[in-house]
Amino acid sequence: MAYIENVRMRDIPQMVVVQDACFHEKTPQIFEKELASTAIKYWCAKEDDEVVGYICISIIEDEAELHSIAVHPAHQNKGIGQQLLTHALHFAQKNNAKKMFLEVCEDNVIAQRLYKANGFLQKYTRKDYYGTKDAYILEKTFV
Repeated sequence: MAYIENVRMRDIPQMVVVQDACFHEKTPQIFEKELASTAIKYWCAKEDDEVVGYICISIIEDEAELHSIAVHPAHQNKGIGQQLLTHALHFAQKNNAKKMFLEVCEDNVIAQRLYKANGFLQKYTRKDYYGTKDAYILEKTFV
């Protein structure tokens, strides 16, 4: 089973491997810049000291935003995404967030299923946000 911990600079090379396997979006420099920010929080999921996934959120006043969640394809379907999301949700609540927002591509059905199972509801759609694909904006309100 994976364990969750705060991301450290030494984790970045392994996070890039996960990122490249999932999205091809961030460079090591972007991770370094975001890790230096006090507004952004990262955690990684590890198995045997290997980063197999990560999640990134920010909290501004009473709203949290999930920026990114990724689990390496070789480690998917093991509940790691759920572990990461649960950790981030608890952190947001503990830090007085009343809501969490995220955006997900219309064709990412697996992620949509995870979010909806955790109480996120679709609020609106951003047309062609991902090139020719729409983004669904989801929200979870904490009770």
